[in-house]
Amino acid sequence: DDYIRCTGRTGMIGPGKEFDGTDDYITMPSVPASGNDSVTVSCWVRLKQQDGWRCIVSLSDQYLQPGFAMGREWDGRYKFYTTVDWTRRDVENGAGSFANDGATWYYMVGTYERSALRMDVTGALSAPANYTGAMDPRPANMLMIGRESYSGYGYVSGAGDEVRILARPQNAAWI
Repeated sequence: DDYIRCTGRTGMIGPGKEFDGTDDYITMPSVPASGNDSVTVSCWVRLKQQDGWRCIVSLSDQYLQPGFAMGREWDGRYKFYTTVDWTRRDVENGAGSFANDGATWYYMVGTYERSALRMDVTGALSAPANYTGAMDPRPANMLMIGRESYSGYGYVSGAGDEVRILARPQNAAWI
């Protein structure tokens, strides 16, 4: 039951996908549901201006339940969150400092490594948000690209490319 409604576009690295901000998204049902002590989520995005929370990639049961998500807040801040010890933990990057013109590509990376949550947006590494504890087990929900996985909300308008989910933290040299 894979659902791909978005259209093909030239991405940052080969083909990408264009999302209309209304009903386009991609599901990936084969993401493992087991928990990990660390994760790296990365992607290239080219976003248009939109109001409200816009979710670029998500694997979560509910807002405060196990999983992770990466997206853009209503005021332009980019955010990565995961749940640690059944509490939502997040880190933000770049309040209002990124273009939302639909033309500028940004490389986004969020990592959690059992004690520090970090986010990098095209070379602007956030200060770590220090949270100690194990990541809660990942849900059985499908990974969604272009909207939230647990609700029909947060659709993205723009393009995405090279979404990666790794069960280990990556260092600054890799990023």
